[in-house]
Amino acid sequence: MKLKLFLLGVLAPVALFGFDVMFVDIERMVLEVEEGVLARNQLQQETEAKQNLLEDRKNKIEKLQESLSKQGNMLKDAAKKQIELDLQKQMAEAQQMYLSMQQELSQREQQLMGGIVQKAKLVLEEIRRKRGLDAIMPKANEHNMAGGALAVKSSLDITNEAIREYNEVYKIANKASDKKSDVKKDDKAKK
Repeated sequence: MKLKLFLLGVLAPVALFGFDVMFVDIERMVLEVEEGVLARNQLQQETEAKQNLLEDRKNKIEKLQESLSKQGNMLKDAAKKQIELDLQKQMAEAQQMYLSMQQELSQREQQLMGGIVQKAKLVLEEIRRKRGLDAIMPKANEHNMAGGALAVKSSLDITNEAIREYNEVYKIANKASDKKSDVKKDDKAKK
């Protein structure tokens, strides 16, 4: 089995021989295009806001724990039991809040970045077509070593070109949509 995998690894690049192929670091492209930078900043702000909510919840729990430890001996058993139950409930709610926020942030990242990935594919297809390439292949990076070329000659790496092309194509589209919204605002103001 290991021999078959080894042979596949050795022979697979031979299949590309004779084809015009370039490489792109798609992860870097998605993160460095203007839209990707804005999306990453937006995700960072949303993450910080959620972390602040969790920190507030944590502080409330800590105050309740301090209160229980200070007053624990002076409280009646029923009152002490009630505070302990309240503390357990708040800790469970905080944990659920954390898991929910993690899921929300993950979905939000997929939502924001998914559209950028789709646009990146369109840009790469256009570059492939313009250059008359047979394929644009993924290039591995320090975060993702699987599924891509590990070492690529710099003249075959089109990541910078792809980033420039994406920004050019989608900046125009963004400006056009901004102009349309400005026209709608002007129309509403006239009415």
